[in-house]
Amino acid sequence: MARGLVAGLSVPVRLGASAAPSCTGRASARPVGGRGRRRGLMVVRAGGPPSTNALILAFVLPLSLFVGTLVTAARVADDLDDRFLREVRTQTQPSDTCMLTQSI
Repeated sequence: MARGLVAGLSVPVRLGASAAPSCTGRASARPVGGRGRRRGLMVVRAGGPPSTNALILAFVLPLSLFVGTLVTAARVADDLDDRFLREVRTQTQPSDTCMLTQSI
């Protein structure tokens, strides 16, 4: 099934052939030279342990982004706390509290 799918998706390049597509409806999996045997799907294994650059990209970069997010969240929270405390201070002035207690 996979072999037919790969052969149906790939179109071979023929040097010296006309630009018109073939009328057979199915792409050929033969090499340009003609007499070659068809190869199936091949699996390629990894070539060894990961390099230092790959490890840096995999661990250090996401960790630094996470730490940066935490620092930014702490700064925003601190700024919001300061704004809230300033607003509470301006709404409850000492003169207002004295007037409220005297009127009761």
